[in-house]
Amino acid sequence: MFLHFGPSTFTDSEWRTGHSDPSIFNPVALDPKQWAQVAKDVGFSRLIITAKHHDGFGLWPSSLTDYWVRSSKRRNGTGDVVSEVAEDSKEMGLWLGLYLSPWDRHESSYGQTLEYNEFFLGQMTESLSDYGEIKEVWLDGAKAEGEKDMEYKFEEWIHVIHQLQLGAVIFSDAGPDCRWVGDEGGVAGSTCWSLFNASSGTTGHTDYQ
Repeated sequence: MFLHFGPSTFTDSEWRTGHSDPSIFNPVALDPKQWAQVAKDVGFSRLIITAKHHDGFGLWPSSLTDYWVRSSKRRNGTGDVVSEVAEDSKEMGLWLGLYLSPWDRHESSYGQTLEYNEFFLGQMTESLSDYGEIKEVWLDGAKAEGEKDMEYKFEEWIHVIHQLQLGAVIFSDAGPDCRWVGDEGGVAGSTCWSLFNASSGTTGHTDYQ
């Protein structure tokens, strides 16, 4: 069960620019236990939450940026949404997965390959070290195309994920462990094989033809 949650939840938009005031994030009635209960009741085995989407806003208290829940009104800056989801998922017998977008429209180092890759690696290390066992990690290949040139170091990131969470399944449009069925609408052929040449597949640039 995928939980797409963040500042965009309160602005009726899909992708934010990364410059919204963190104060817009103030879910006063947030109840992750209710999410977990619903997931369990309908038969899901894990919850995946957008710990960080393209706007760069982190749902955990990252020490590497000021654009996160501690800068919001959520519990006067003391809320840690990832921690709450992790605790309530575990209580309901569900596994936890994290979505971590490398496209960051807030971080000033985005576009500087070495500096930003190290920044994102630091955020990945934080989020995969503090919440117990993570069963799945989603790595989106989206980029600021037309805005800034950026090279993602997926091989290095994947290596670190396997170090921190040995049992985690890693998702992207090119794997390495699992990938989507073919498009953002979830549409695939009747056999759902959606074959492609894996040797030419790279995250964010896979040709499914």
